[in-house]
Order: sequence, then structure tokens, then C-alpha cells
Amino acid sequence: MKITIIGGAGRMGQLFAKHFADRGFDVTIGDINCEAAEKVAEILDISVADEERRCVEEADITLISIPIKETPKVILDTAPLSKGRVLAEIASIKRDTVEALKKAANRGVKPLSIHPLFGPGVRALSGEKIAVIPVLNEEMEVEEAKQIFNECKIFPVDVETHDHSMSLILSLPYLVNLVFASVISEKDIETLRKLAGPNFDLHLLACESALSQNPELYLSILELDRHTEGIMRLLVKNAEELKRMVEEREGLRDLVRQLRERFSKGIEIEESYEKMYMVWKSLRDS
Repeated sequence: MKITIIGGAGRMGQLFAKHFADRGFDVTIGDINCEAAEKVAEILDISVADEERRCVEEADITLISIPIKETPKVILDTAPLSKGRVLAEIASIKRDTVEALKKAANRGVKPLSIHPLFGPGVRALSGEKIAVIPVLNEEMEVEEAKQIFNECKIFPVDVETHDHSMSLILSLPYLVNLVFASVISEKDIETLRKLAGPNFDLHLLACESALSQNPELYLSILELDRHTEGIMRLLVKNAEELKRMVEEREGLRDLVRQLRERFSKGIEIEESYEKMYMVWKSLRDS
């Protein structure tokens, strides 16, 4: 089976290129950074698109792995070349890409909108989760994804639920990490590291991990996600309410109790600290 990956020199593109090459696919990558694509192709022993149009026309599957902003346009540009075959994309925000895939489907392509719920640091895709955002036919598209990614856990989620969830899963933690980084950036971080226990260490690690990534991904999510403004309002509102509780020394205990009750549903919250400590100790000792 032939697969062409547009954006194959990017971190996610490389991950998928390696995954498919390891499983015997005939993989071709194309990328705006031709030099990087050549290096990736040499390492993985795969092909580089000398003419992207022809590679798309010959592919059974075309996978678009590029910045979110550019994905809808590339979908529409690629659609006439992929008639009767799978045209897939992996953008983190889906509203505009799903609309573009609907238009592409009218031109005869098999649309597939997926969100890999893992990052490029994963070593193998086996057992990892992939969400399918239905474009036209949920059952057919889920089945298509299962055939392509038969080692992954595949499940459907509608576009509205997906994008609202991503505002909480991706945007909110990123914003919190930026606030955390801003607060401690002018302090003596090395002294803080020496004095820190597991809670601070893991917060700092999450913060540093967020800062180490290409900011364009998160900036695009914040810019394109129509839920961002609401998340920002909630973040500020809750911070102001916490400030009031601390200043007035009233209500904080009740808030913690209420949150504890909410988070206890379906999980053993008493074990959470032990799990966090085990993770911290494993990282510290590695």
C-alpha cells in the first residue's frame, strides 16, 4: 500500500513515516523543507516526493501533517488529486478542517479526520489512542482508521465535543504553564530546584516541556479555537475568586472539599499522591 505524507519532515510526520515504513508500506514524504525531508528519507529508507502532485495521485492514502492554519487549504488543493482514495489529516482543532474535508468529499475523496492523542515523543503507536472526528459517515471512517492504524485504540467523537475538549486538554494547561513560568522566571530557580519536592518538580517539568515545544502549535490552537476566550475568562474568574478566599480567609476549605468530591467520582483519589510520588521518584532516579 502506498502512502504519501505531506509534512513528512515534521516531528509527527516523521513518527508516522517510521510507523508505516516499519510495517511495509511504500512511504513517500513531501515537505516544504526539502533538505530536512531528504535527511528523514535517508534515515528511514523511504522516498522523497520529487513531484508532490504525482506522489499524491499515486498514493492509496495521503496524510496531511502540517500546521493547523494551513491544513484546510492543503486539503482543498489536494482533493482533486485523491479521488477515490483516502485523504486524512491530523490537526488538533477540527472545525475548519472537517468543513474542508466535507468539500473534498464532494470531489470524490474518502475523508478521514483523526487526532492522534499522543505526541512525537512516543516510541511506538501500539496501544495509543486515536480519535476519529466523523466527516460524513462515522461507521465507515472509524473502520477505515482501524484498518490503517490496527494497533491503536480507535474511537469516534463529534467535532464540537472534540474542539471544546481540546480547549481544556491543550489550551488550559498551556496557559497555566505560562502563568507558572512567568511567576517563577524572575526568581532563583536553582534554589527552588534544591528545595523542591515532587509537586513542584513535576509542575516545573510540565512547564519546561511546554516551553521546549514549538510555540506555533499552541499559538495556533489558542488563535483558532473559538473556545479560547471562554477558557481565559474562566481562568481569570477562578483566580480572582481564589484571591478573594485567601484574602478573606473564608471559603477555601469548602472549595477544596467540593473539588475533592467531584474528582473522587470514578477514581481512587487517595492513591493519587502515591502515584505522583512514584512517577517523581522514577524520574529522579533515572
